[in-house]
Amino acid sequence: MDKEAARQNELLMNNEFSERRSGQIFGLCIGALCIIACIVAIVFGAEGAAMVIGGTTVVGLVTVFVVGRIKKDAPATPSSQS
Repeated sequence: MDKEAARQNELLMNNEFSERRSGQIFGLCIGALCIIACIVAIVFGAEGAAMVIGGTTVVGLVTVFVVGRIKKDAPATPSSQS
């Protein structure tokens, strides 16, 4: 029974690692695409649009990663005991 629990734990950890890795890769792709969009907007003379795209992208990505990290690191609240 202990071996089965250890195997399940290992599978769970591997799945969690895989999800984190793919999230980081997708975040990198989104960030890179938005930076490219900012550069293209600046080249075409739309500085305002570049500022909006760049600002919202950076703030949005940082917020997602920071809030996600805070929620993961926060200890679970203990349930009320009688």
